[in-house]
Amino acid sequence: MTAVVTSLFHPNLANTVYEEIQSRGAIYHYFVGQVLAWSDEASPPLPTGIPSYENSVRNNIVQSKQIQINDVAFVIPRINWEVNEVYDMFDDTYTQTNLSSTGATSLQDARIYVLTEDFNVYKCIYNNNGAASTVEPSGTSSNYLETADGYVWKFMAFIPLGLRNKFLTTGFIPITKTVKNRYYSEGTITSYNILDGGQDYDPNETYALVTGDGSGPYAKRLSTVVTYDIEYKDGTNVNGFGKKFYINNEITPQLYLTEGNTYRFEQSHLSNAGTTLKFSTVSDGTWHGGTEYTTGVTYVGTPGTSGAYTEITVEEGAPDLFYFSEDDEYAGEEAYTITNAGIDGAANIELVIENGVITGLVILDGGFGYDTATLNVSKDIGDPGTGASITLNLSEGDLDTQQANVELLATDGEISYIVIENGGTGYTNAIITIDGDGSGANFTPVINQAGIITGVNVVNQGSGYSYANITITGDGRDATARAIMAPSGGHGSNAPDELFADTLCFYSNFENEAIQNLTVNNEFRQIGIIKNLTEFGSIHNRFNIELGSACYAITGTFSGNNYPEDSNITTSGGGKSLRVVTSNDNSMLLQSLDGSIPSVGDVFYSAGELNPFTISTVTDPTINKFSGNMLYVDNKQAFTPSGEQSVVFRTFIKY
Repeated sequence: MTAVVTSLFHPNLANTVYEEIQSRGAIYHYFVGQVLAWSDEASPPLPTGIPSYENSVRNNIVQSKQIQINDVAFVIPRINWEVNEVYDMFDDTYTQTNLSSTGATSLQDARIYVLTEDFNVYKCIYNNNGAASTVEPSGTSSNYLETADGYVWKFMAFIPLGLRNKFLTTGFIPITKTVKNRYYSEGTITSYNILDGGQDYDPNETYALVTGDGSGPYAKRLSTVVTYDIEYKDGTNVNGFGKKFYINNEITPQLYLTEGNTYRFEQSHLSNAGTTLKFSTVSDGTWHGGTEYTTGVTYVGTPGTSGAYTEITVEEGAPDLFYFSEDDEYAGEEAYTITNAGIDGAANIELVIENGVITGLVILDGGFGYDTATLNVSKDIGDPGTGASITLNLSEGDLDTQQANVELLATDGEISYIVIENGGTGYTNAIITIDGDGSGANFTPVINQAGIITGVNVVNQGSGYSYANITITGDGRDATARAIMAPSGGHGSNAPDELFADTLCFYSNFENEAIQNLTVNNEFRQIGIIKNLTEFGSIHNRFNIELGSACYAITGTFSGNNYPEDSNITTSGGGKSLRVVTSNDNSMLLQSLDGSIPSVGDVFYSAGELNPFTISTVTDPTINKFSGNMLYVDNKQAFTPSGEQSVVFRTFIKY
């Protein structure tokens, strides 16, 4: 079979995973586990990929921590600029028979970039025919930079402090693309963190409001038809006592009506007899010269009889409204009209609600121009949902950065350089002719005293070329040359792609974070990464909260000293067996190793069936540790996160 995997295959695999995390198409978690000591603590065993080993790893999971959007980055091998080192020029013709200056057999293996002391990354466009570099490149111009040693460089990226702290190591450099979309990623909502999904939310009654300083401050609700039950009866609000509209049993609440949605106000209840809920653009309706708002409004039936209702479909651009009664001046309240999502530049975000829990957001359009953005989960009248807490992440892109300028000003279809393959003889003058499908390229030859063409001067790299054939004419003979085409988009347009970033670095730090409200000081010896963990007791609902527990938390009346860490507690005869992760007086965190499930009223014993106690309460795990795709396992020497010291993990996965 004759086939080839191209140089971009592996970077594209890495990019697929990266974008999956950025868009929350999948949720990745680190996990820690293995509280029992290795047989040789100084030399942990090598993990294996067999199913039985994976099952053992899952059994020993204690805690998970979500990998956030800013916890993953493309990385490339670190190549520091050093004086008198040779670096390879960008040339896509390197093979086993056409080696680079440093002996590389392919462009992706060549030393075509450097990291300087200023944390700038430069790509080598020309290396002065393989000479040693003696002048460190500097500056962030979008133009090509020629140094006194004859090298030509292109500024590609600056590594900011935040990326350096997380991802820069002695072996790797983080590399990003600053400009990601037509709004140049300047203040775009790119992802979210669900700190708490809450409970009891009704997808027909729950929506999100995005507040901030960018364009598109509102988000889209999933429901497009909302029904309210109306009663009209005596009550007291800010305007005093009198007849008031009660909406879903709440007196004159403020409403939020989303453009494009339809709202039905059911007035079948007998108390509505004689009054109709109507709308106006002023607070007192038609009482003092105001007018009734009728756009999109329909009245059906007679209030107080079966099937009667007022219905409004809120048109795009509708003003803020007030609902009122012609029977009592102060019976109503304001109904804010909310800009619906989907218009150009607006944040278009949908809530995903499963079994009353907010499990995700769908970001259809992240807007732009935000320095800060806050997502508020709001409810219509009668929605009992509570507890949700969601934060929004903004893109790192910034038009003010030099890297963004380079990306925006990169020239697609330029000729990177012209290489003289044969300098010929007898030249005193010569012309380089470029035959291709672009325009503007202009290179002039450099001729030495012996009449040999030794190089070129770059006047203009041109643009729009997909190919270029080079011809040299003059008063000499035999000189030949070839064009090196810049990558798609031009040099500097996409640093991760151009520098063959096929490795992702995942980052996390575990502190002494409480698990099920219990502080754990135990040792861990295993970490790993799982994709798409699900909630405990579910095989479908993805777990989308920052911290997860694979343990049961129990309470009872007992002394924690009787149940030391890593020991087992059992019911009589060993019917149920669980491992102690941590134990305090009257509370304990337990691992289930054989499927045992503790229950209220169970009597457990320490070793030898001593120290019996009865379980008073049980809190289930929050994650299903046997769910998701286990992608990575690392066995380590014992470590203990503490209040004084966090444990940092960096995992490098090459695709």
